[in-house]
Amino acid sequence: LWKAAKPNEPSWDSPWGPGRPGWHIECSAMSMDLLGSTLDIHTGAVDLIFPHHENEIAQSEAATGQQFARFWVHGEHLIVDGEKMSKSLGNVVDPNQIIDRYGADAFRYFLLREVPFGIDGDFSHKALVSRINSDLANDLGNLCSRSLSMANRYWDGTICKPGSFSGTDEEFIATALQVVKEVEHGMEEFAFHQVLSSIWKLVGGTNKYIDETAPWMLAKDESKRERLNTVLYNILESLRFLCILISPFMPGASEKMKKGLGGDENVSSWSLEEVESWGRLKTGGRIQMIPPLFPRIES
Repeated sequence: LWKAAKPNEPSWDSPWGPGRPGWHIECSAMSMDLLGSTLDIHTGAVDLIFPHHENEIAQSEAATGQQFARFWVHGEHLIVDGEKMSKSLGNVVDPNQIIDRYGADAFRYFLLREVPFGIDGDFSHKALVSRINSDLANDLGNLCSRSLSMANRYWDGTICKPGSFSGTDEEFIATALQVVKEVEHGMEEFAFHQVLSSIWKLVGGTNKYIDETAPWMLAKDESKRERLNTVLYNILESLRFLCILISPFMPGASEKMKKGLGGDENVSSWSLEEVESWGRLKTGGRIQMIPPLFPRIES
């Protein structure tokens, strides 16, 4: 494309008159110079898809014959209480105020769970509080608290060696490993809402496993001590999985869980390689009680 020059604009002579290359040729030039001919991620506002980004793709791929960007991520509009956020309406959400009120982890979780890439996002304080109380306080927070509490009570805080696995155990473990595969795939596709949905399958599955195996009943019968050790081990191993899986989304909560599980001894890195197999939770280590991950918001 050739853009005719306006008065006092830089230009070059051409068969079509004074002008310069058209839209965003400088973006293509800078991208190729600094990042190569193909980018992993290109971001921009949804309002710029046409004509700016289409033109950038066309001129870049015409020049190189290669795919210009692997992923195009466009920021959509944020809907606040049913209306598009804008300065003129006076409904702009200040993220710093949200963080001060609810915490960064909760805000990150809400946005990444509720607002998939490619569509407008809907925000309200009511929806945020609902997610915090339901998903974070009730589901994940209570799971972490009661798991560490049972380990502290029945193991005296020291992780014991598990016994043989039953069919219930194997089914639970298979669910955890499948979740890891779904997380890996979702991260590759930047489908973070799907990743978090998959992680919550493990949260729900662990709560269900606790209810089905009833460690508090096993603890009443000394002859079932080995079974109790197996159940508690699987519960804490699931916490280790969750600690690593939530780390990109809620790093603060992840660090707290890591402390509860004994620190670096059981969570040495945040890599998905740490959850490729079951049973890396080290026996003999000490667990710690930690404050609630996400206190309920009552008003």
